[in-house]
Amino acid sequence: MNEKNYKKINKPAMCTNPVWKSVITTEDKEDIVRKIRAESIEIYGQSLDECSKRLVCLGQDCLGRPLPSLSPTAKPYIDELKKKYKVINDEIFLTKCEVCPIKLKCTSTCHQINDYLNRGNKKEPEFVYQEITESYTETILSNNTTEFMTNRDIAWDCLTTRRRDIIKKYIYEGKDFLTIARELNMKSQAWAKYEFYAGLTKLSEYATVREYLTNNKDTMTKGNFSLLENLYLKNQSLTEVAQQEKCSKQALQQRLTRLFNSGNIKWIIFVKKVNNKPVYNVPTVFK
Repeated sequence: MNEKNYKKINKPAMCTNPVWKSVITTEDKEDIVRKIRAESIEIYGQSLDECSKRLVCLGQDCLGRPLPSLSPTAKPYIDELKKKYKVINDEIFLTKCEVCPIKLKCTSTCHQINDYLNRGNKKEPEFVYQEITESYTETILSNNTTEFMTNRDIAWDCLTTRRRDIIKKYIYEGKDFLTIARELNMKSQAWAKYEFYAGLTKLSEYATVREYLTNNKDTMTKGNFSLLENLYLKNQSLTEVAQQEKCSKQALQQRLTRLFNSGNIKWIIFVKKVNNKPVYNVPTVFK
């Protein structure tokens, strides 16, 4: 095995990443990691994705990276880690370069050592969730490039109760799609996943159009403003508005398309169906 492949398999980052992710090989890896995270928060009161000792770990000796041993979902993956690494009292220890099997032919720093050397770095800004969770979520659901937005509510009213519950459980409670599907009596986690991203797409659309209406009310024609107001503020359906306008849904949709294009109104599409199959556009923050 060459150096690159050896490091990829045997030298995963341990300090700032969930090391158990390195031994999860199934396609639902991200869902499993999220479920372990949710169980860790429930059991330990915190996520163990990052080593809780990393900011006080000084010198060249690893103090032991705590593993979520009480998480039922994590158990089989922790057992796999025990086969490959030094684990004592449910803590995994980083291996020094001096005892690494490829020490003599190593030509570059591996992810594990590099992560250890930079263990004090923070990958994400700290959030005070009670104060800014909705503002942060709103940023994700819009095209605004600023980090936080205030004084504007998320358009929860445009969603069905089920989609609203799925989004809140996933984002605010940290639950995975399998757990959500069970709690809401849904057929499968795949359905829960689709409903989540379809809901995000609709929130993004409504947040974007409502912001456009607020910023351009004085410059829009009465007819165009009324059209968007009925659809995106009063939550009327396309059929209802078409009946009011005494035109076909197709004609109304074409008018909307022209309006969106002329106003450069765009929103994030998290999922769309191609040949009746969902194709996802998943931001890193949700992984």
